Amino acid sequence: MAEQRPVGRASVTRVMGRVRRDRIPKSRTPRTHAERTSIMSVPAAPPPVFVDDSGRRHRRLRAALYLLASVIIAAAITVWLSVSARPVHPAPVSTCATAAPAGTTECLR
Repeated sequence: MAEQRPVGRASVTRVMGRVRRDRIPKSRTPRTHAERTSIMSVPAAPPPVFVDDSGRRHRRLRAALYLLASVIIAAAITVWLSVSARPVHPAPVSTCATAAPAGTTECLR
């Protein structure tokens, strides 16, 4: 007994009742009790790729990161000081109101 109800433009068939066992695909057949309760074996862990027993790599990496952090902090402080400092204005440039005679270096007053 199938009931048809429209969903959007397509009609969807809704099956009511039990599914017949002979129509179940072979891949979906019920598993036996042993298959349902069997535990998959855990694969062996691979050996570590790199092991530094001396700790030298860790110390060098830590020193490099501290150096990088100090450079970044110094750059940030420099930018902060340059933004927060008073602006520097250049000295005013005097212009001549009249043309100076040839050979003089100063403007006439």
